[in-house]
Amino acid sequence: MTGPSKAILKFIWESDRRLAVDAVVQSLSGPKGFRRRELRGAIRQLVETGEIGYRYELGQSFLVRSFNRPVSVSRRITLAPPGHRDRSVPPAITVTLAAGAAFGDGQHPTTRMALQAIDTALAENPGSVSEPGARVLDLGTGSGVLVIAAVLLGIPGGLGLDNDPCSLAEADRNVALNGLQRKVRIKDAPFESQSDRFSLITANLRLPTLETYSVQIAGGVEPGGRLIVSGIKTEEQAALLKTYTKLEMKKVKAWDEKGWAAILMEKVFR
Repeated sequence: MTGPSKAILKFIWESDRRLAVDAVVQSLSGPKGFRRRELRGAIRQLVETGEIGYRYELGQSFLVRSFNRPVSVSRRITLAPPGHRDRSVPPAITVTLAAGAAFGDGQHPTTRMALQAIDTALAENPGSVSEPGARVLDLGTGSGVLVIAAVLLGIPGGLGLDNDPCSLAEADRNVALNGLQRKVRIKDAPFESQSDRFSLITANLRLPTLETYSVQIAGGVEPGGRLIVSGIKTEEQAALLKTYTKLEMKKVKAWDEKGWAAILMEKVFR
């Protein structure tokens, strides 16, 4: 891949705003940058090879990183569309995701950071989450990507909850595409209806929801288990940690990307 192509991909991936072609060219050209003609040629090539694509909104087109081909989102996790031959070598995994409308296709920073947190949690503390009977609970599962990744990385079973019909259908389809029908259930049920405890809970939700259900969420984590929260803004981390620290959760690690944050926490033994 050429220098301009690498620079374009990096710029699109790291940008916190939607980018039209002219904005990309203007930002990366100039005395210390690349030639405009060179950049436009690289953009055309990246579109042709499927690395990037156009997204149309309100009559305007923006360049976005394409997920029509395998994309690595963490050290061990790759997302890929159906039909891609899985060439991952354990302990690495490939999560197959069908294109759809449900949230969680890897485009948003909160999904990528949640996956990175899952990777970290299962790599650094595999024993407590991979024992027989251990399960992961994914709140607001969307496409099902988080619960699928966690199970493929070693958790014996998982449950994804959502109340959106579109998300439920797409999550079920993605579970089937990954051959996990016997290990992962997708259910239309409120979290309050769950009385079980889980080795890992993932919640890619906004701060008001995470605070409203903080007692139930923290209470659903087994002692020594892990909780991953995403969907919060960078400046909201302190408030969230203040709430969950009072509920016997301690911070293990945090991620930050484009103004969004994700936090990995552990349930303290008492």
